[in-house]
Amino acid sequence: MRLKRATGFLAAAMLVVAAPAAAAQGNGRLAYEAGGSIYAISPDGGSPSLLHNGILPAFSPDGTRIVFAQTPSEPSGPLTVWVAGADGTNAQQIGTSPGPRKFSWSPDGTRIAFVSDDGSGFSIVVLKADGSGSTTVSYDASAAGPPSWSPDGTELAFTTTNDADIAVAKADGSGRRLLIQDSPRDVAPSWSPDGSQIAFLREANGAFRLYSIQADGIHLHQLGQTTVFVPAPPAWSPDGSRLLFGGSETVGYTRYGPYYRSDVYTVAADGAGERRLTDSSSPYAGFAPSWSPDGRRIAFVSSRERTVPVANLQLYVMNADGTCETKLTSSSSVSTPSWQALPTVPAADPLRCAALSITGSVDVERDHPALDDSRVYIYHGVVANNGNVSSDPLHVVTTDESPLSYVSASASNGACTIGARASCTLPGLPPGGTAEIELRFNVFVSGTFEIEPEVEAMGQTPDGDTSDNADDVYRQFPFCEISTQLGSTLRAGDDDDLICGTLGRDTIFAGGGRDRVYGGMAHDVIQGGAGTDEIDGGGNTDLIYGDGGADKLYGDVGDDFLIGGVGNDILWGGGGGDNLRGGPGADRFLAGYGNDLIDSRDGLTEHVYCGDGNDRVEADFRDIVHACEKVIRRPQTAAPR
Repeated sequence: MRLKRATGFLAAAMLVVAAPAAAAQGNGRLAYEAGGSIYAISPDGGSPSLLHNGILPAFSPDGTRIVFAQTPSEPSGPLTVWVAGADGTNAQQIGTSPGPRKFSWSPDGTRIAFVSDDGSGFSIVVLKADGSGSTTVSYDASAAGPPSWSPDGTELAFTTTNDADIAVAKADGSGRRLLIQDSPRDVAPSWSPDGSQIAFLREANGAFRLYSIQADGIHLHQLGQTTVFVPAPPAWSPDGSRLLFGGSETVGYTRYGPYYRSDVYTVAADGAGERRLTDSSSPYAGFAPSWSPDGRRIAFVSSRERTVPVANLQLYVMNADGTCETKLTSSSSVSTPSWQALPTVPAADPLRCAALSITGSVDVERDHPALDDSRVYIYHGVVANNGNVSSDPLHVVTTDESPLSYVSASASNGACTIGARASCTLPGLPPGGTAEIELRFNVFVSGTFEIEPEVEAMGQTPDGDTSDNADDVYRQFPFCEISTQLGSTLRAGDDDDLICGTLGRDTIFAGGGRDRVYGGMAHDVIQGGAGTDEIDGGGNTDLIYGDGGADKLYGDVGDDFLIGGVGNDILWGGGGGDNLRGGPGADRFLAGYGNDLIDSRDGLTEHVYCGDGNDRVEADFRDIVHACEKVIRRPQTAAPR
């Protein structure tokens, strides 16, 4: 209902609480990389198990083996490629590569294809899984996604560096052809399960979108309208009816440009029925989605809990329709998840969960004159459990910062309090159960405002003391404990702080303690201080200094300058042309997207991983450099101050 003085909108919030599940059925475990080691975890939850030291894990099609890479023991040596049993035992080296990317098994499990950096460019290499030999399929490949096998295992589709075309060749390198003649920039091909189509990404006006074409190069179709966030291959469902991808959407604008969020999307193979499966306000909430072998579940990695993006990606799983989203990991940042297939086991039941939602509307109390500022507006809300198990006790709280004065709050079965916000505590709801809340409030300022109740499980405790909160909390990031005023300077103490900047040009000194800092959307200056910190510069051009401690620095969008300081740091440039300097300590550099400059010279052995773009690396002779376009070896220099 639209009012002349004030309007109440509902921003419906959904929180999915996973219930204990029965023993795993249908699908095997999920393997993933975290902190240089490979772990496996049940998609129903539980504790992960260590499989092996290594990176880039990928289960074989029959689920009995796993391939991975290991970093070299000598700084100048290549990475080694290994195949082990699905439990990580009986590992055997099958080859080497200076810089392998994600591995792709042939359908029959006899060969493994991947993009390799040989120092002069990228090539497509096929290793025999028993270690008996290798074949180079192409010397002009691109790192934009792994090669994709045809279902019969005779051909590979891959991206070339010649005008970013998609080529198809036989597994021995013969019979090469371009999929589309005179195409724009096409990358990241993915073959359909029946072999009839190849899905891929096409760039136009700086954005990638999803397309498909018949395997013979005719009948091109655009699939949906959503922009793809990261140019990674789309994932076909096992039955070939739908595709998964990580899409992005503009959700608002600042004076510095648009603000994006990313989510997991699905679309039918004919382009119909495009749908967002996850619902977040984070720009890093939907990476690397993949189908379970039985097609009933989806795994993806996300920083949706709004800690430092990308530096803290975790593994999630949900039902194929997007319900029952469940977090599986809570440790080091996760990457390259891989499902294990167990074809002899019955298909898994869907995940069971309590799916909580709230809907509502605003009316005006009729016994007040229309022009009387003391008239009372009434919000009627209904909380519902749309899941298939009972929920824990609930907490409902308004999150608006608009000039509302609450008069009263009540619930059909629970207790409520009012203050700067209205808050209600309700008992758990059974499947299909509902509860009603009513909020009464005055509005004394003309304009259009929002009422935004959110519902969550009581496992997340609300802030019991709001008196120490800052006045100007940036609404896109309500997870912040401390927020700066617009474009101001903030000096935090030595506690473990969670700090957010604003749309203005902020200067943030995190102080001691284990801090997490998000700079906001402007040109920020951030210093971590002593302690192990996680810092995300946010949008625009930022200067980030980790200072003491083993810090994680993420430049995010913009041309950023990252200095690790003392300690074993991780520096991730993000988008833009970034300048990364490690400082004293055994650091790890991840260039991200854009043309980056990396200086890793401090006399210690450090790892440098270049991303998409023409990166330049200045390294000393002990550093290990992976997939970088230009490397200059120079002696150790003094650490930056």
